[in-house]
Amino acid sequence: MPGSAAAWPPRPPDLACWRRCRCRERTLALLWALALHLQLPPLLPLPTMRAELERLLATARRQAAPGGQAGGAGAPLAVYLADERLSLLMEWVQAVCLHTDVSVANFTTCFADGRVLCLLVSAPAT
Repeated sequence: MPGSAAAWPPRPPDLACWRRCRCRERTLALLWALALHLQLPPLLPLPTMRAELERLLATARRQAAPGGQAGGAGAPLAVYLADERLSLLMEWVQAVCLHTDVSVANFTTCFADGRVLCLLVSAPAT
């Protein structure tokens, strides 16, 4: 029986059912919702996020002043999401990637190939 506690590790038919009935998408959506509402607020306080975003944008402005252009692919920094914390997180990701040719517009397709994640991990903490 798929999903029973006695069937661990999962067998190939269980995994096929997981793909076929869209259980994977529902499970990942539930995990994301739990992480978003239970883990993100303590990890990312809004005042800290705003201060970090301002620091990054000020650094980008200082670096752009001598050359005149701030690099980046021209992605707008204003993102309209229902949650202010998610919106600030997206703006922070865009600010970190501003000096590169990687455009960040959302959390799904832009993170799919791993380039944005690599940029975030390798970004200097200045």
